[in-house]
Amino acid sequence: MYDIMQKTGELSLNGDCDENIIKLGTALSCKTRLELLRLVNSTPMTITELSRRLFISTSATLFHVKLLEDARLVRTDYIAGKKKDTRLIVSDIRVFSLDLAPPPVVCETKKEQLSFEMPIGLYTDAYYENRYGIVLENGRMLNDIFAPERINAYIFWVDRGYAEYEFPCSFFKEKRVTELYFTLEICAEAPQYRNDWKSDITFSVNGKELGTYTSPSDFGGKRGKLNPAWWSDDFTQYGQLVKVAVTKHGSYINGMRVSDVTLDKLGMNDTAKCTFRVENKRSADNAGGFNLFSKRFGDYEQDIIMTAVCETEI
Repeated sequence: MYDIMQKTGELSLNGDCDENIIKLGTALSCKTRLELLRLVNSTPMTITELSRRLFISTSATLFHVKLLEDARLVRTDYIAGKKKDTRLIVSDIRVFSLDLAPPPVVCETKKEQLSFEMPIGLYTDAYYENRYGIVLENGRMLNDIFAPERINAYIFWVDRGYAEYEFPCSFFKEKRVTELYFTLEICAEAPQYRNDWKSDITFSVNGKELGTYTSPSDFGGKRGKLNPAWWSDDFTQYGQLVKVAVTKHGSYINGMRVSDVTLDKLGMNDTAKCTFRVENKRSADNAGGFNLFSKRFGDYEQDIIMTAVCETEI
């Protein structure tokens, strides 16, 4: 036997359901359909039973049921019988509410990218364990890691240690940043070059470690596309372009999620600065140093680029 103790529900329509409100209005605009609703709210009924109680034809009953179904006021259930299924018209709705307040306004946004390029030699702090190199034009090397001329470096390396860069935040301070990322050409560092020399390079922003990238090589044996003629074939030639991203979901290196550090954990709103650190730690499994390439060296015509992806309402 069909269980008439159905759960009763509430149908709620608001200002962003115009089509459903129109269907509801149509369904309730006829006395016959109102009477039909009252009947099936008391107990499920077949089409034949409804036709007899409403004193209308079967086809007319089907018409009215269809309009009520479109308005989600009734439903049709089928009960298996010996010869054929029995169709029952059922209503779960005892209460409905209508809210004509306009739907919330969804603001359209546009994305823009704001970038700042930092020379590889313009670090604010650096450390090396045993050796470093800063090469200027015509192969001249600096003997002071903090010499002012370092801003003109073609290539910069340390055997193990770090370099920190202070990027300005003022150019995107008043905007809603959804992604912050850094791109740089980098590889491991060995004397001359070694294609089998690995290095674990850790990236941090404002003291928060984002993740570690393992460079597979200190690349050599093939000249870098941008390398000047005075650079010897016996030395490091090029690196790989690495993208370090921080979003509201976490941190990524070359598209791979590496940590839970999100934008709101970087504290840029509090300090108005963005300190980006490149580091090969003494404790790294592959303590192989790093080379950084400028826009005039290696394979990629860029220094270190910070890009803020911002959203603004339009």
